[in-house]
Amino acid sequence: MRYIYDASKTQLELINCLLDWSRLQTGRIKIDPVRLNVKTMVSTAITPLTGDAVRKNIDVKIDIPPDLNINADERLISQAVYNLTSNAIKFTPEGKEVLVSSSRFKEGMIEFVIKDEGLGIAEENQTKLFKIDQKFSLVGTTGEKGSGLGLTLVKEIIDKHGGQIWFYTQLGEGSEFHFTVTESKNIILLVEDDKEVRTQYKNIIEQALPNFEVNFADNGYQAIGLYHDMIPTIIITDHDMQLMNGIQLVEAIQKKESNRTVPIIIISEIINDDISKKYNKLGVDRIITKPVDNDKFIQMIRECLY
Repeated sequence: MRYIYDASKTQLELINCLLDWSRLQTGRIKIDPVRLNVKTMVSTAITPLTGDAVRKNIDVKIDIPPDLNINADERLISQAVYNLTSNAIKFTPEGKEVLVSSSRFKEGMIEFVIKDEGLGIAEENQTKLFKIDQKFSLVGTTGEKGSGLGLTLVKEIIDKHGGQIWFYTQLGEGSEFHFTVTESKNIILLVEDDKEVRTQYKNIIEQALPNFEVNFADNGYQAIGLYHDMIPTIIITDHDMQLMNGIQLVEAIQKKESNRTVPIIIISEIINDDISKKYNKLGVDRIITKPVDNDKFIQMIRECLY
């Protein structure tokens, strides 16, 4: 029964890899890029592998700064991270370590590295990786089997995201697989009808946070239109605006995005208990008074993001 189960599991993995690869090739899987926090995405992607790591007494470490974000399809990029980490665990002996790390590779790109202390790949087999017409599979250190198409699917996913994938390996010492994905821009949507005040806030932000791009909206209606086009990292809005105040803007965003995750900072000349309660009820707990204190303003933005 155990043999039948293992064989069926391997065949199912093979079929799923073939189907996903075929759908990507033919365009039947639509790439739906969204802004993803790298550390959160990786942690979620490899959680199902905890049992495999524990059984082999393998320490899976994550070394990723909290401020890295990518623009990618969550399901597909998670699949790539899962496949590479699964392979690392599969080919690493008991008691060893697997490291998943990420950092800025070059302008506009984030690099992922999955490194193991495993078997390594013999030179004659290295050219077989990533190729659909050369199915290549090794047995893991405790007899684990694979479809042989996991890396082919990973490469297709990375290619569709406009990234690159490569590896370094040493027989008997381990392997490390690298791939790159487009970095998500840090965009601040600043909603303020006073041009001078907008310029003041923009200068404060760009001086303290040079990797942020500031976009403007004159009012709440314009902000709602821009929101879906740019997917901002954070929204900073004045409370006292004509046509639509800050509370109405937040309510409008929540109606369109019930699972809103973009943090919002409210700026208001007057903050009373009634205003605070309304914003708290809407899930907005960061309000700063005018005139803004520069240091407090920047600290609040950092707290929202990190």
